[in-house]
Amino acid sequence: MAAQSPARDLVIIALPGVQRQISEARSTADVRAGSEIVTSLVTVAAGSLRAQGGELVIPGGIGDPDGLPNRVVALAPPGSGASFATGAASAVHDKWQDLLRKVFEPIRSAPTPGMPKVQWVCVPDDGRGYGWQWARAQALLTARRRVRDFEPQEWPQRAICTLSPRWPAEDIPPPNLQNHEQATLSATNWVKRRWQRIQGGDRFPSTLSIASAPFRRQVLMLAANDEIGDEINAAITALSKEAHTVGGSGETRVPGALRCFKWVT
Repeated sequence: MAAQSPARDLVIIALPGVQRQISEARSTADVRAGSEIVTSLVTVAAGSLRAQGGELVIPGGIGDPDGLPNRVVALAPPGSGASFATGAASAVHDKWQDLLRKVFEPIRSAPTPGMPKVQWVCVPDDGRGYGWQWARAQALLTARRRVRDFEPQEWPQRAICTLSPRWPAEDIPPPNLQNHEQATLSATNWVKRRWQRIQGGDRFPSTLSIASAPFRRQVLMLAANDEIGDEINAAITALSKEAHTVGGSGETRVPGALRCFKWVT
């Protein structure tokens, strides 16, 4: 007779709002940043549960952040699920404050009510098995999502964020902004806008780069043509020189969309 699995608490932690993060965007870089911010916070929650001794069910591994859901499911020793969830929620909020500190230097207060929003439920094993725990946790989480709880806020004489009008715009923007980066944004959206910079990663291709990628790829294909390639290459070179004369930030390549044939930038 197979031994029964030990009784454990089922913990589910959810970070709602990823769709709103994506919808409140002005560029493809904003869309990507909004998704990656939520992913980074989910990764922190998963890491916290695992560090406390929980067994991760979803996600099965947190080494590769691509495709992470916006929730974490874990099993915890009996009676410890609630404390594990509380610790993970605290770790998520600490990570968010760290992101704010990286964006707003020097450190100062930046209100972000409702961001991040961490919801969790814990269902102990009462002998009815994992299936019952899962169904019960899903029902509780659905009920939790229907509760629109918030602290009262008041921001007199403040401009409204142009991306998320439910938040006030910051009176003092992050330091070292270039002219084209000036905007009327809330603290949350400044994190989104400065995401690639504070992460130290490559720039995400601009909306114009992605939109024009098929056209530019066709131009490069013509540049590889033996009959008209020299003429096309000369035109590309002349255009590139003029673009550098005008100045501004360099264009970011679109991975997989632009492939050089004879012409190499």
